Amino acid sequence: MPAVSDTSPITNLARIGQLELLRKQFPILWIPFAVVEELLEHPAAASLATIRTALRDWIHVGEAKNRELVRELSGMLDRG
Repeated sequence: MPAVSDTSPITNLARIGQLELLRKQFPILWIPFAVVEELLEHPAAASLATIRTALRDWIHVGEAKNRELVRELSGMLDRG
């Protein structure tokens, strides 16, 4: 089943070397471009390498199609 993620689960699992757990639970993972921007700012080189590999191999990037919902949620959530 496809899932959508924000930055925290990806960075936290990458930090402890367990990003594969997310892939096992959600083989199809979508993130918005804003999350990619935040992920690529990760300070730890090893974590960043793992994240870059995941972005290439199995994390899909795209934007939400329901613009009204995006506007509604933007008051409660940040972009990433």
